[in-house]
Amino acid sequence: MDFGFEPDADNRWFVRYYDSGYSETVLRNRLSWNFDGTPNVDPNNANALVDGVTFTRTLRDEKEYLKSRV
Repeated sequence: MDFGFEPDADNRWFVRYYDSGYSETVLRNRLSWNFDGTPNVDPNNANALVDGVTFTRTLRDEKEYLKSRV
């Protein structure tokens, strides 16, 4: 926003206002399967393989708001 005022030839006044910003949201819910990489034949089913696995669950929940004024 700009505002200028010139009451006479010798005086000038000028004002500028700046207002900006944004909001950013991140929501990430992740489940990772970490196989150990050594599959073996399932003793109960000759047509199947079994592999050791561990699970990792991560959650990222973030909200950021940036505001700039001059």
